[in-house]
Amino acid sequence: MSKVKSKLSAGEALLKNPKHELFCWLYAGSHNRELFGNGKRCYIQVYFSTEILKLKEEILKLANDTEKGYSRLVLMKENRIKSLEHQASVRATELVANRSLKARIDFLLLELISHDFMDRELAFTAAQRNDLNSKVQAIKEYNRMTDRGSKGNLEGNFTFSWEDEPESKPGVKKRPVLKKAEVKVGTDVEWEGDK
Repeated sequence: MSKVKSKLSAGEALLKNPKHELFCWLYAGSHNRELFGNGKRCYIQVYFSTEILKLKEEILKLANDTEKGYSRLVLMKENRIKSLEHQASVRATELVANRSLKARIDFLLLELISHDFMDRELAFTAAQRNDLNSKVQAIKEYNRMTDRGSKGNLEGNFTFSWEDEPESKPGVKKRPVLKKAEVKVGTDVEWEGDK
């Protein structure tokens, strides 16, 4: 009997090394948005988190002791943490450059990023008040994506009331006047003079 293997696209199959698989999931932001794209922190989370946590607990215990000689032990433990962080940075760079891990990360990112996800992120950016430049760009992007306001179509419920401007200069054309009207979603706006 011949074996029939289903052909999986690059990155679709789980990685053989479970720690590599977890690294990819964390790097792609599937479990923790704070780790998204941060190889060093993902590597620490997968490989060194328990050791670093243990070292930090020991440092806290030693810091509470007032006996002399403990400052050297604290310094040694802090240096060990720095060493682990450096190792994580170097090894994370190697993992991200690995072809199979890169394909897996790309596959997970494509699964994660959907229209709904992007709509939520865009809505979050448009709703926030901290970075107004990003807010304006998000609103412009939303309008561009939905063709909102293009070709004379306005979408949404708007009430317009424009007053005639007094003629300040002879020969200057007046702006079109739109009398109070409710514009329903997806309908064309009728301007005076279009009839």
